[in-house]
Amino acid sequence: MPPPPSYEQLLTENAALREENQRLRQRLGMDPMPTPQPPQPQFPNATVHNRSGVDDKIGLFMSLFRGRDDVYAKRYHNPKNGAEGYVPACRNEWTYGVCDKKKYKCSVCPNRSFVPFNRDVVFNHLSGKKADFTDVAGLYPLTADECCYSLRVQYPAACSVTLLTAAPEIPRSLAARSFIPSDRL
Repeated sequence: MPPPPSYEQLLTENAALREENQRLRQRLGMDPMPTPQPPQPQFPNATVHNRSGVDDKIGLFMSLFRGRDDVYAKRYHNPKNGAEGYVPACRNEWTYGVCDKKKYKCSVCPNRSFVPFNRDVVFNHLSGKKADFTDVAGLYPLTADECCYSLRVQYPAACSVTLLTAAPEIPRSLAARSFIPSDRL
């Protein structure tokens, strides 16, 4: 089986097909379509890639998604009533004699002991082995010194590729980095 084409080969083929489409539209008397530019790789010389080791991938993830390191949000799912959401990860959650959810909300619990956001949390998050997704970790983006290193913008499912490819211009104007999941393009 031949190796898959390279990114550059795919771009070349894409350009050739776009030119052919323009010629055919012209022959049929149709208006020419504007030629959108394909998104460029944000990190063409990246040192972390799909064959990198786990530690390198976790390091990259933690460098891109920064926030509070003393706590993270843990996803929960209640199969009885279908409720789901995120709560601060606590070492004492559901510990008999220590955690009394009937008496205290987590935010005012005198026995709360946050679990820090660390490499193990990221490994479990990226591994995604739990069927109920309770290994998904959330980030508290505002740090103790009131800095914010990331902002998540959720676009509707029907969002156009034009909007998604223009979206990185906003953070660039603020001298910030942007990342768009490849499954959205």
